[in-house]
Amino acid sequence: MPHPRHLSSLPLPDDPETPLADRPPDVRRPRVVREGPVGALECAGCGVRLRFGPEPGETIRRPDDVAALLMSEMGALEREQLRVVLLDAKNHVIGVRTVYFGSVSSAVVRVGELFRDAVRESASGIVLAHNHPSGDATPSPDDLHLTAEALAAGRLLDIDLLDHVVIGRDSFISLRDRGVVFDRVRLVHDRGPLGAAEGGPR
Repeated sequence: MPHPRHLSSLPLPDDPETPLADRPPDVRRPRVVREGPVGALECAGCGVRLRFGPEPGETIRRPDDVAALLMSEMGALEREQLRVVLLDAKNHVIGVRTVYFGSVSSAVVRVGELFRDAVRESASGIVLAHNHPSGDATPSPDDLHLTAEALAAGRLLDIDLLDHVVIGRDSFISLRDRGVVFDRVRLVHDRGPLGAAEGGPR
């Protein structure tokens, strides 16, 4: 579920007791709205908005911060997506960009696309995140190959790739915590229950 800070209640409709099936179609169906890098799931009939995405000044310190930012939405996706979290020099989130839909593999993904927005927005570092719709967050050989290619490209562009987080239905795995060597240690290692290689958002 989204973090409580992402939940804002709007005035409820006059008749909240009306069964969902008896409400007009436009009231029954929630819709996704975008507000810059932040999105929201809005239910016009029940008056509730669930917000997801980075809060202003949000900081990524460890892999479970990435999971807290993305997992409530990405863990429920039915198609694979690859997202890039853009960070400034202090690891504050500049934005989150979705760069690929469908199969995320080194054979399909153009590595330059991973850094396009980072160059455009003068980001100092990025974190890659993608989901496995199967629910199993275990990294595949393609995930490792893509990470290696992105690391090489980041070195050429002087943009740090800080981690690659694979998100399952209710778990995630950090490739940094799994032993992949990244360029600079800018994420805090926390081997406690929530910061281990596999876990859930705080």
